[in-house]
Amino acid sequence: MVTAAFRIQLALVAALLIHVVASVIYAVHYDGLIVTAATIHPEDPGLIADARDSNRFAAFFRSVPAIAYALWLGWTAIHTRRGSQVARVLSLIGLGVPIVLGLLGCCAGVFAFFASEPETPDGPNRLPGDAFRATLVRLDSGTVSDLYGGVILAVIALVLLGAITATVLLLTRPANQFFRSERQNRSERQNRSAIPGRSEIPGRSEHPGPGDQPAR
Repeated sequence: MVTAAFRIQLALVAALLIHVVASVIYAVHYDGLIVTAATIHPEDPGLIADARDSNRFAAFFRSVPAIAYALWLGWTAIHTRRGSQVARVLSLIGLGVPIVLGLLGCCAGVFAFFASEPETPDGPNRLPGDAFRATLVRLDSGTVSDLYGGVILAVIALVLLGAITATVLLLTRPANQFFRSERQNRSERQNRSAIPGRSEIPGRSEHPGPGDQPAR
């Protein structure tokens, strides 16, 4: 059970790294779309700069937490496989994050669905930058955007299902027996190493007695 949970956590790390790579590629692609939209609507350089800053912040927000989460799962997976009870607890905490976020997302989606109001038609007045934003949305409706959305959905589903499965595996009875036996073995090794005068050769002591003194 622990080995299976270890492999699942490594699979989650790989999925998170794929998510980071896809986010960086999409951010570079989206920056190119901003440049294209800016050539069509060059009347507001400040709005274009804001769009590029927002793109960089979005890429940072998508990538850095995923890298930190991947490092957490990878470190705890290695030490959990070695029988560390502390790493097991940290693994369960890390695996619980996507489960909690998934539940909160479902609740927020249901609340937003019932709390939404019917849209009203816009008036004749248009806000500055509407044409630029509309062009950017139109340019972002291509194949790259669809592929990125598919990758993100696949990663979210894999992380959520993998977190649930690994959590169940780490809480099973065989997993409890594994960590209990590892703790007992570690205690026995510490006790043997703490015995004074223990010799590496059976039947011999590190401190020779009177009969073991060499003859003169």
